[in-house]
Amino acid sequence: MFVGDSLNRNQWESMVCLVQSVIPKGKKTLTKFVNGGSSNVFYAHEYNATVEFYWAPFLVESNSDNPKVHSVPDRVIQWHAIAKHARNWVGVDYLVFNTYIWWLNTLDMKVL
Repeated sequence: MFVGDSLNRNQWESMVCLVQSVIPKGKKTLTKFVNGGSSNVFYAHEYNATVEFYWAPFLVESNSDNPKVHSVPDRVIQWHAIAKHARNWVGVDYLVFNTYIWWLNTLDMKVL
């Protein structure tokens, strides 16, 4: 599973592009924007395997968690609250994440 923003979505798309090219039609499924628009899932039926992407600007909760409206002027980070996002990657074998740009894109940020 890839977790992060558009950078990780691009990495996920590249991985899916490579993997899906060797799987015959009818033996793969792509489901986009499940879980309220936060995740995409590629499923390889024969292998019972998925390559997933979960959109989260931070690994912890914030007031910018909405995948459609995430550029908020007064961003608030709840550094101790990871459960909301973490429940989406329970049982995942490999987790690739990247959220660094969100920590650097504003001069002021409130951390609770």
